Amino acid sequence: MLVRDPAGKAVAVEGIATEITGRKRHDEAVAAAREHMRRVIENARDAFVEIDAGDRVTSWNPAAEQLFGFSAGEALGQPLSELIIPHDLRTAHREGLARFLATGKAEVFNRHIEIRALHKGGGVLPVELSIVPLRQDGLYTFYAFIRDLSERDRAREALEESAAQLRQSLMGTIQVIARAVEERDPYTAGHQQRVSWLSRAIAQNLGLERSVVEGVRLGATIHDIGKIHLPAEILSKPGRLSEAEYDLIKTHPESGYSILRDVSFPWPVRDIAYQHHERMDGSGYPQGLRGEAICLEARIIAVADVVEAMSSDRPYRPGLGIEVALAEIQTNRGRLYDPECVDACLRLFNELGFSFENGGVIGREMP
Repeated sequence: MLVRDPAGKAVAVEGIATEITGRKRHDEAVAAAREHMRRVIENARDAFVEIDAGDRVTSWNPAAEQLFGFSAGEALGQPLSELIIPHDLRTAHREGLARFLATGKAEVFNRHIEIRALHKGGGVLPVELSIVPLRQDGLYTFYAFIRDLSERDRAREALEESAAQLRQSLMGTIQVIARAVEERDPYTAGHQQRVSWLSRAIAQNLGLERSVVEGVRLGATIHDIGKIHLPAEILSKPGRLSEAEYDLIKTHPESGYSILRDVSFPWPVRDIAYQHHERMDGSGYPQGLRGEAICLEARIIAVADVVEAMSSDRPYRPGLGIEVALAEIQTNRGRLYDPECVDACLRLFNELGFSFENGGVIGREMP
């Protein structure tokens, strides 16, 4: 629109000026936004890498320089796959990029993934990667935000080492407790060791996690710890126990729980000591628990405990033999003893060559 003076003479074109002013303001806003983004990227703690559709690096911030060891001058214009992608991942990287450009489909974009990256010095870094594709004027640019996970992994390793040391300390504590029982009752000591062999093998045959298997083994090693409170003359009495003596024997699970109550274990060792005489039908002691109210570890040890006790010599009778012991758990499978634990125990003896005589070593490999 023409702008005229009072005499009617044209002095300006208002529309063009307004359009030019608006475009200038837009360009200034875009430039300001880009400058702000550049400053954010330059000062970001995480690495920022930009590549074009040909896998060439077009931006490489200071955090990327520090993380990967390549200066921006070394990185710009280079294929990303030749800089920081490990050799065994380069083909997948190139094929994935080509597939996205051809189909628009990709599995790794717009989400966080953990991956390995190469350092200039040849080392391998654990990193978290997030890639955002951006299309402008028909061309794709890819923004990669990369976070170093080395410190996290070092902290994890330190935590695992600390946990391993704690486990060793706990195992030492358990061994000390077991030796205290041995000094009072040599029979109980041998019994606990053999029960631990069989319990561990049952847990393994059931396919339980390694940490659970270890907890079963250690819990079995001291499952009779409560007997340390019983008179030695009762523990080693050659004849049958009186009713009063047997009632006293039956207090050892509660005594064991009391002894272990204030000791912190990552496994249910206290419950093992407390529940290993419970039975599936509720006829056991001391609480009369039924079924799955009894912890799995205690159900495993209950089977191993009975098999070892029946097959071995006791102060008041000679051993009844392994056949009698296995017949006992098979007859009472599901009524007194956990059926899956019984089945695993039978497999160990009948199919896999387990034996107390060879230190609990399994003769044939487990399936």
